[in-house]
Amino acid sequence: MKKPIKIALISLAVLGALIFGGQIYFNYWLQNHLPEYLRDKTPFVIQYKDLQVGLWNGDITATQVSIYNKDPKDSKIKIKGTVAEAKVSRLGLFGIITGGDVSAKRLSITNPNLEIILPDPKRPKDPNKKESKIPSFRDFVVTDGTIKIYKYSGAPFISAEQLNVEIDKLQFNNDAEDKLPLTFDSYKINARNFLLQPDEVYRFTSPHVYTNDAKTKFEQFKMEPLISFQEFQSRFPTKRSLFNVRTDLLEFSELVLSDKKLNLGDIHLNKPLIQIFSNDNAIKPKEKSFSNELSLTKLRITDGSVQYETSKNQKFSLNQLNIDADELKIDKETAQGGLPFSYKDFDVKFKNFSMPSGRFYVLEASSGHAKPSSLEVLNYAFRPTLSREAHAKAISVEEDYYDITGQKLNATGIDWKVTNNQPDITIDNLILSAVTAKIYRDKNPTDAPETRKKLYSESLRGIKFPLWVKTLNLNNSFVSYAEQAPGTDAPGVLDLHQINATIKNVNSAKKKDAPTKVEILGKFMLYNSAPAQLSWSFDVANTSDAFNIGATITGLPAEKIERFVKNYANIGLSGVINLIKFNFNGTNSYIGGSYQMQHQNLKVEINNKKTGEQNGLLSKAANIILKNDTKGGPEVVQVNVKRENNAFFNFLWKGIEQGLKKVLIGENYQDLEQHAENIQSAVKDTKEAVKNIKTDFKSAVKDVKKEAKSVKETIKGIFKKKD
Repeated sequence: MKKPIKIALISLAVLGALIFGGQIYFNYWLQNHLPEYLRDKTPFVIQYKDLQVGLWNGDITATQVSIYNKDPKDSKIKIKGTVAEAKVSRLGLFGIITGGDVSAKRLSITNPNLEIILPDPKRPKDPNKKESKIPSFRDFVVTDGTIKIYKYSGAPFISAEQLNVEIDKLQFNNDAEDKLPLTFDSYKINARNFLLQPDEVYRFTSPHVYTNDAKTKFEQFKMEPLISFQEFQSRFPTKRSLFNVRTDLLEFSELVLSDKKLNLGDIHLNKPLIQIFSNDNAIKPKEKSFSNELSLTKLRITDGSVQYETSKNQKFSLNQLNIDADELKIDKETAQGGLPFSYKDFDVKFKNFSMPSGRFYVLEASSGHAKPSSLEVLNYAFRPTLSREAHAKAISVEEDYYDITGQKLNATGIDWKVTNNQPDITIDNLILSAVTAKIYRDKNPTDAPETRKKLYSESLRGIKFPLWVKTLNLNNSFVSYAEQAPGTDAPGVLDLHQINATIKNVNSAKKKDAPTKVEILGKFMLYNSAPAQLSWSFDVANTSDAFNIGATITGLPAEKIERFVKNYANIGLSGVINLIKFNFNGTNSYIGGSYQMQHQNLKVEINNKKTGEQNGLLSKAANIILKNDTKGGPEVVQVNVKRENNAFFNFLWKGIEQGLKKVLIGENYQDLEQHAENIQSAVKDTKEAVKNIKTDFKSAVKDVKKEAKSVKETIKGIFKKKD
């Protein structure tokens, strides 16, 4: 053997002998001096009935142990209680000799009954005073114990009864206020009446928690708020959400506490009730609703229920919720966004969704299925909570009354995110099938003159977040518009059946590089009898709200629209309209273009705008000049109407109405209307004059009779016999 190798081997042997000898000496020292060390070098008074120290392995076993602090003011941690048996394995020699951190490989305690108060994280350190060290243990084992751990404030932190637990790499954190008080790598547990209260907002409880098949299970788990929602808003004005969760079973694959992070691995909640209270008035920037980061490798919810309520009393609920989500995380960054969490993927199914919408409506759906890039909703509805009559009494100015249902909504190619509490949504395809939309307006409430009605381009432009629906399809749908005019006994109704339409580029003009021109192509049956085609386009980014709209309607019996036209334009119709075709351009100030119509056997009845009664004179005049039949092609006229704060379809009707009157009455229809009104006024004045003459004549006759009576009495007095 070479000399260098021989020297190295001898050196290693000597070093090993010294270490082994040192360990033997240390163990011998422990046998004779451990009581003195515990008395002089630790912050605790530790008493026991029997103490044994293994000479060869250094294991320390004590029975019937009691422990409490010597000086609570001087200790980082406070402990009080009893232990039937405590065993420390491989107590660290170096720490004891140097006065440094005391550590051991393993601490096992049997039948402990302990109360532990954790250190004050804000406690200032005295640089001139050496504080007592807290022993650390790599592994920690408890058998059949009762342990209660409190925070420095006296608030509960962790407690359990009949506790059996094995913890690996247990560490206490005392250096930062916002860190978790203790951390560990892995564990096994079986306990009753478990409690965890990590902060001043939440308490987690379970009557039975246990580890089985590499999963930890909490029966009848509760995550309860310690304060009311009103107190939450008052005490934490920058926090957004308060949660209340109850579930039959909560299970997860692992629980890892590390620094500021809590990782629950794969988590499953069976039949949970999840209540979420959201503070709409939270002061920016929003703070996280949890004190530490919470992450889940996978979240699975089976047959759950959700109840959501905001500080503005907005609510929604859904039942039979089933969720599979991957890589969820709640931290400071996610709490400041529109969603309180981030995710990698999810699959959500639900039933019986319900949410109030505005003052008079509720949004409902029988079921739904959502993924990050798709959404399907069945049997949805936007229902009124009041009858038509009650709604008309509840509003002070004119307002549409909606009742909308749909069999299916399907959205694909969804790309959405929430940044700074603002959504950013792109949808490739949105399909609405079998929609039934019933719209009613009662004209008896006054229209608010100060309210400027917006055209659709301006309404879309008013959406405050980026929105782009590339293609929207409306399939096999029905729309009915009814309007109750003052003085009428029934509303005028406009029905559109079998609607099939394609709408391109529904947008808010806030999506970078997205087209802003909305294009609509549709087919429908007017009153389920007249085929119609519609073409409509407008540019959302155009602040003049310029638009183009054209339609072709064929084979329409005039009686079908007589009721609507009579209410809307004070015109009654009979006969057949073979063709209506128009092409209008407009802005937010005018509408104009060509209107053409072909008809046969058409007659009109023009009614008084105020009373709704037939204007016989004007009707006769109109029918005298009216061509009952259009020959040699449809009649074509030009339309130009100034907008007077009309909603879009009312504005469109004004253009159609002018075209209708020009075709039926002629280009001078306004002069004819004015002439008829003048005649009516003259007749009215004549009747009034005749009435006045009759009144004056009756008065004169009465005066003559009175005078004659007076003369008669005078004459009678003259010729009366004297006594």
